[in-house]
Amino acid sequence: MKKQVFIEQPPGYVKIGSEHKVYRLKKVLYGLKQAPRAWYSRIEAYFLKAGFTKCPYEHTLFVKSGDKEVNQTTNGIFICQKKYVGEFLDRFQMKDCNLANTPSKFSLKLHKDLKGNKVDNTLYKQIFGSLMYLTPTRPDIMYYVSMISRYIEEPTELNLLVAKRILRYVQGTREFGLFYKRVKNTIYWASLTMIIQEIKMIERVLLVMSLCWEPVSFHGYLRSNQ
Repeated sequence: MKKQVFIEQPPGYVKIGSEHKVYRLKKVLYGLKQAPRAWYSRIEAYFLKAGFTKCPYEHTLFVKSGDKEVNQTTNGIFICQKKYVGEFLDRFQMKDCNLANTPSKFSLKLHKDLKGNKVDNTLYKQIFGSLMYLTPTRPDIMYYVSMISRYIEEPTELNLLVAKRILRYVQGTREFGLFYKRVKNTIYWASLTMIIQEIKMIERVLLVMSLCWEPVSFHGYLRSNQ
C-alpha cells in the first residue's frame, strides 16, 4: 500500500494515557479493499524480476520462455529441456557427477527417517522444485519426484541421497524429451482414454445430481432435498 492509513483505537482497547493517539497501519490486512491490489503489485514485481513477461491481454498471466527447446520436423515435434537441465545441475554442483542408469534403486521404499540426520530443507526444496519443473517433458521421473516430495519439510541424508540420484539420472538422460509423432486421421490411445474419462466424470456428476435433487412436477424446477 502506497498511502498511509490511520485508524482510531477500537472501543475496549484504548490505551490509558494515550487516548488522543491513533494506530498507523504497517501492512495491508486481509479484508481491506486495497489488499488484492497490494498483493498483485508484490507478485508482479517478483515475476518481472525473475525474468517473466506479463501478457498484454491478460494481466494475471506471466510467461517465461527459453527453458523448453522445440524441434519441429516433418515427422513430428520433439520437446526437451536440455538447457534447463544443465543450468540447475550446475547450480547444485552436480554437472560432473557420476551417472545413474535409473532414477532410483530397484524396489526402493522411502519412509520417514526419524533417526536420520537432518539436512538443509531449503536445498532439498530447491532440488524438488527444479525437478518438478522438468516433469512436463520428462514423465519418466514424475513418480520419483512425487516420492521425494513426501519428506520436503524434514528431509534427512537418506532423502537427499535419493533426490541426488534423480539428478544423476537426469544428467545422463538430458537429451530425453517428448516426441509428438505426426499422424493423419488417427485417434491416439491417450486421446481416446481422455474422452472416456470425461464421459465417466459427467456420468458421476449426473448421478450425484439425481441423488441430491428431485423434480417438482407443478412447474418443472429443481428443488434440493437438503
